[in-house]
Amino acid sequence: MEVLVLSNLYPDEVRPACGVFVQYQVSKLSQRGHEITVLSPHPYVPPIPGLPEQYRRLHSQVQYERKESGVHVKYPRTLSLPNPWTQPVTALVSRFRSKNWVQQLESSNCDPDIINVHVAQPNGYAALAMREYFDVPLVTTIHGADVNLLYDQVVNRYFIKKSA
Repeated sequence: MEVLVLSNLYPDEVRPACGVFVQYQVSKLSQRGHEITVLSPHPYVPPIPGLPEQYRRLHSQVQYERKESGVHVKYPRTLSLPNPWTQPVTALVSRFRSKNWVQQLESSNCDPDIINVHVAQPNGYAALAMREYFDVPLVTTIHGADVNLLYDQVVNRYFIKKSA
């Protein structure tokens, strides 16, 4: 089975411990013979006055793709701002960007049988268009921030419900 994992919680060279639970799941699926492609959108933070430079530079050091233990990992960029209230903007931009992500996946011959998304907001919302394009099931794994931080906000709640 070919599995597409969409998660901004996937380790990279800047944050090697981030999302190790997703990496562990990917590793076990790969060991069982499944072909795995990971799409881990990383923030592009525009130069906004007053925004700490360290936040803008953090993800700029992450390479765009790599291969690890037979798993192809892609790190496309998407607009992101460091505030829970801006998450609806991130979700909308990610959904719009997902058309480009589909093109990148197709160019690398990725034709998933299923899409597994980690976090409903913004990844799950972005994956809705990808699910329709590939015409495959979508499994959304919701972690703490989806329900503990974002769910209280009306627009975020709508996106979470839509993608869960």
